[in-house]
Amino acid sequence: MKDAKGPMPQRTRERIIQAGLDIFYEKGFNGADIVTIAGKAGVDRTTVLRHFKTMEGLFDAAIDAVTEEDHEQNQDRCRAGR
Repeated sequence: MKDAKGPMPQRTRERIIQAGLDIFYEKGFNGADIVTIAGKAGVDRTTVLRHFKTMEGLFDAAIDAVTEEDHEQNQDRCRAGR
């Protein structure tokens, strides 16, 4: 499944990524779920799944969104939760 293209889908994708980061930081990967992330991003779960085929895909995109310098630290923090 390809990511949606264009300005509006890009903003939606960015909101989903930020919501994912927030939830991964709070609950860790195993405690996060698509419905919670979708709600925080202001979209429904099908919109999340249109942009990211799986939770792992969203997690990877969220980690890629952080700076390379902070990559390892954020990945460990997201996997473990607070």
